Amino acid sequence: MTREQIPNLLSSLRIALIIPVVWALLADSPLVALILFAIAGLTDSLDGWLARREHWETPIGGVLDGVADKLLLFCVYICLWWLDSVPTWLIAVLFGRDLVIGIGYLLYRTRLGGFKAAPTPTGKVHIFLQICLVILIMAESSVFPMMLPGLIDGFMKMLLITATISLIGYIRQWYQDTCTAYYRKLYEAEQRDKKVWSK
Repeated sequence: MTREQIPNLLSSLRIALIIPVVWALLADSPLVALILFAIAGLTDSLDGWLARREHWETPIGGVLDGVADKLLLFCVYICLWWLDSVPTWLIAVLFGRDLVIGIGYLLYRTRLGGFKAAPTPTGKVHIFLQICLVILIMAESSVFPMMLPGLIDGFMKMLLITATISLIGYIRQWYQDTCTAYYRKLYEAEQRDKKVWSK
């Protein structure tokens, strides 16, 4: 293994930690789940830092990092919903947002191609709040029992706001890029027609 593969290894480790985190939650061991989730979060920070600092970014690494993050959060939130730690409306908001973004990306790429789904500032805040909410829920269940309900409710409401704003931002970005791609194709078609008529 080369040093350039270390970020990918850390992302793979994060995926491998999903099962232990889920097991700890379902086994009513929130403290163990909190520790494992914190380790997964550290691998996320570390692989990104190493990739940027050492210029080890690769297309595969970017995809693997995103997949690891999404899988971890998806599985953890499903478990928290199953355990009645988060309401159904929050799950619908979080996964509904991701579903719309995923479908929009596939449609854009299929019809126009070349779209890069760069995370927006609001999208990054949204992911950060999701992670913070998981930590708060696990901490309340293990370290601070019944001491954080108001804070947890506040984070859920903030997630609703950031999910809405970030989704609107992505839709706006798709619209602008679609218009740009459409008019570029029209311009290229006009240029080809001019060359044909000039011959």
